[in-house]
Amino acid sequence: MKAEKTVTRVEDRLTLAHPVRVWTYAFERLDGSVPWATSMPTSCCGEVRFCHGYPEIPPHDHEHYEFELILEGSALHSTSEGEIRLRPGDAHIMAPGEIHSFSEVDGIYIAHCAYIGEWLTSDIRELLAIDGLAPLFLPTLLARHARRVRVPQWRLDPARFSKCVQEMRDIAAECARPAPCHEYLRWSIKKLMYHLYCAYRETDCSLLLPIRSDIREAVIAIERHVAEGDPLDASELAHSLKMSPAVFSRSFKQSTGYSPMQYFQRRRIERASWLLRDASRSITEIAYELGYADASCFSRMFRKHFRQTPTEFAERFRTAPPA
Repeated sequence: MKAEKTVTRVEDRLTLAHPVRVWTYAFERLDGSVPWATSMPTSCCGEVRFCHGYPEIPPHDHEHYEFELILEGSALHSTSEGEIRLRPGDAHIMAPGEIHSFSEVDGIYIAHCAYIGEWLTSDIRELLAIDGLAPLFLPTLLARHARRVRVPQWRLDPARFSKCVQEMRDIAAECARPAPCHEYLRWSIKKLMYHLYCAYRETDCSLLLPIRSDIREAVIAIERHVAEGDPLDASELAHSLKMSPAVFSRSFKQSTGYSPMQYFQRRRIERASWLLRDASRSITEIAYELGYADASCFSRMFRKHFRQTPTEFAERFRTAPPA
């Protein structure tokens, strides 16, 4: 399957101020009638976007992550592994670059949650505490060129469904505020992820691959260095794990696709992208906080990762276009 379009973060109105968004899509029935003409599902989350004349949605992918929960109706959902008939209570998670499409769209209501992975990994230590949770929701951020063998799709029981709907409503309500609280949003989406993780674990554990305990300990140590702006000595970290530097580097790269220093540099830049949301802070101040020698060195590394300067990145993602 080849994507006909890539949905960008800007199109889904994801910004540094609004790193997560929740809304509900409502589609016509196959016979052309509109289900919302008589009633609306009580489980709708956030703004409802009415979609006319869409019996199918062509293959597409996203720059960001998305979670979708089917509220009512049905459709055929196509991914790289084939087709599945979606019914109320079904859920799926799409990572950046994963392609999917919909056909035979019949009066379906979809609660949609779009989120930027780097925002959640500004401190990933909590997510790593639960084996399998981070690989399920943030696979491409933990390993280079991560590609899942299949898209996770599963059905929620009524109790989990209700809890997930409530969390998505809470996220939507907070996002509607002029200046949403990032900590509240982070708590809410982590609760949503946990409910989804528990439901997935009860039906299918094939994608809940645990991270090796020593590698997880190393990642947590690196995250601590990033958060505190301290330099990293990979050899010292290897010795603290009772491993030789060569064995540690090889094991770390086998698990993540990065050497320890490459991972450290990448995570510093990703943390910088969230520090940039504060317009009152200068590039130089952020560079020093992250442990860079000067602003020019930081800007070079940032441009290498995001293919734009820190200033260009901030200008693009600090504000959202009209809906």
